[in-house]
Amino acid sequence: MIRYGVALRVLLTDDQHAAVGPLERALWEMWINGKYLLMSPDTERAAAKVWLAAKIDALEFLRTQTDVREQTIHVLQTGIDSLARVFPESYTDLLSQRKQRKGGSWHWSGVSFSAIERKIAPDPVLYKLLSWDSHATIGTLRDVRISIAGEKATISFGRDDNDPMANPARVAYLATEVLFNMFEDWRQLWKLPPLYSHRSR
Repeated sequence: MIRYGVALRVLLTDDQHAAVGPLERALWEMWINGKYLLMSPDTERAAAKVWLAAKIDALEFLRTQTDVREQTIHVLQTGIDSLARVFPESYTDLLSQRKQRKGGSWHWSGVSFSAIERKIAPDPVLYKLLSWDSHATIGTLRDVRISIAGEKATISFGRDDNDPMANPARVAYLATEVLFNMFEDWRQLWKLPPLYSHRSR
């Protein structure tokens, strides 16, 4: 989390806004994934699905490569088999979800990022606007403004650089909010002292 924050700051300082987009989206996804995991009625089972999904995805990718050692694939498969024995319900759930997924969704929970965001974020801002693949490309360009009115999202081009929502202000604001929310979730879980006594300080 800290490394992502440092990377965002370096890129913004160097006026590299386009490069910030993918990091910003990844940061947002880390937060909603972590929050969704903590809200699960069975966090151990959900965490097992996260590990299994990551290992299965990695194994599927490596099997498409020609320069991967057989030992590497064997170690990964052994890890999957071991987790499957310890968490058989998580493994069964995950395999079932992967067979039923639509539109290229590979999320460990079996639901879409949009559905997770609606449950986690008080005011969803990312997947509500565009597909999660295109938002990082369009949303970080200086001459693009995205506005929302109810369920309608509008994208306009050629905005004034004095627009308060122009980058880097917009990117820095969202990144700061996500970092704060991530810290707050883990702070409460581990009963750590707050950064501030009041959010407004």
